[in-house]
Amino acid sequence: MRLLIAYGSTEGQTRKIARAAAEHLRKQHHEVQVVDCADLLTDFDIFPFDAAIIAASVHQWQHQTEMVEFVIKHKDWLADKLTAFISVSLSAAFEEDQAEAELYIDQFIDETGWRPQHTLSLAGALRYKKYDFMRRWVMRFMASAKGAPTDTSKDHEYTDWDQLYAFLDEFVADAKENPRKTA
Repeated sequence: MRLLIAYGSTEGQTRKIARAAAEHLRKQHHEVQVVDCADLLTDFDIFPFDAAIIAASVHQWQHQTEMVEFVIKHKDWLADKLTAFISVSLSAAFEEDQAEAELYIDQFIDETGWRPQHTLSLAGALRYKKYDFMRRWVMRFMASAKGAPTDTSKDHEYTDWDQLYAFLDEFVADAKENPRKTA
């Protein structure tokens, strides 16, 4: 199967997730192309792919504008293919914030009009080392309120890799069961 993984990443965790997803799928002998939506040219050829996984991170309660625009532009193509959406946020890392993390998915779907067959709310990372002073201070304060690590000298990753790989395996199994969606 020829898979597109298009991602939007602000501090790099969603890029790391997209690349790990591609590696996992390549081990299963799928042909995978990973693209950063911020780098996509207007003439990107989406048509050779059988299925797509869209991954975007949440910052300031929204997914990347480039990702929203990409999905809106290719909504008709996405509607004819087997697709998945991975929303990466810190809210997904905390039990008490799971409803908020799911709300981000609903907001993205409402904003774009795209209805992926599979969705995953996946925890991201605290990238203290990438933040400027003010953002580092705000994120440290928020982390403290959640009981999360506040050591700003290093980054803290919350991504559940096993959850991601199980999601990908389910996506591929669905593609095998429903080949018409990937043809």
